[in-house]
Amino acid sequence: MIVSAGYPLHAPEAYFAYFRQNDVTAVVRLNRKLYDGRRFEDAGFEHHDLFFLDGTTPSDLIIRRFLHVCESTEGAVAVHCKAGLGRTGTLIGCYLMKHYRFTAAEAIAWIRICRPGSVIGPQQNFLEEKQHSLWVQGDVHRSKQKLVQQRLMRRQQLQQQSQQQLHSPDSEGGRPEAMSRLLSSMDDLSINTTLYKSYSMDESNCKEAGQTQGDKLRALKGKRPPRSVSSSSRLNLSKASHCSILPPSKSPKIPLSFSSSSSSSSKRLVRSSSSSTSQIRSPFSLSLFSTRPAIIH
Repeated sequence: MIVSAGYPLHAPEAYFAYFRQNDVTAVVRLNRKLYDGRRFEDAGFEHHDLFFLDGTTPSDLIIRRFLHVCESTEGAVAVHCKAGLGRTGTLIGCYLMKHYRFTAAEAIAWIRICRPGSVIGPQQNFLEEKQHSLWVQGDVHRSKQKLVQQRLMRRQQLQQQSQQQLHSPDSEGGRPEAMSRLLSSMDDLSINTTLYKSYSMDESNCKEAGQTQGDKLRALKGKRPPRSVSSSSRLNLSKASHCSILPPSKSPKIPLSFSSSSSSSSKRLVRSSSSSTSQIRSPFSLSLFSTRPAIIH
């Protein structure tokens, strides 16, 4: 553990066991480089840098890159900035609006239930401005997923028919095999782009004068007196951890979980399948207000 401006920061290695236990496979860093991202990569985690200035709002490219990471990663995604409130909460809000079709107000409220103090100042107006476009993106994303599922089902049906014809005495020997090869050769057709490679701002060209929003938030947190946890309170906390909070019923989306973070700590977004509508159940409990990192499937 190191101390920066009076605030304790954990090394990446402090999170490895917790991340593996909770199926975290990728880490997204939004603040300046205070640790070497290769330390996560060497331990088997993906690491993505999407830096933008503390207290500001992300560009469209950063939003699209962040959403792509969350949607394409197998397992959970941990995301963090300096204090884990402004930049982190803003991007998680974008994810909630796209995949859960939350309004901006609902997304901000839900995030603040999970992590009080999230989404600050102009970041609130930013989410309101992005609400409609993210809803449209979410609708397009879900329709594409539905189309892919329909094509997969159709392909399976054709393969079953070809197998039946292969074993039929009246079938022509070469046709089923040719059909099978044709179907398998068209399994993966996709158009790739370089859009999602890496679109992080250049830290060397961005200067933050004096204390930033994250510095002030961490300073406030550092002034809190240490909490003594008695055995009885631990018992009550463990009982409360079995409870869950249900957000408003929405279209199929991804549950997210948060925890307090330092500049090197991470937040976790839990991403689940958005292909079918289901009731959203949050894994959050009183334990989310501890200093453990957060998780996303």
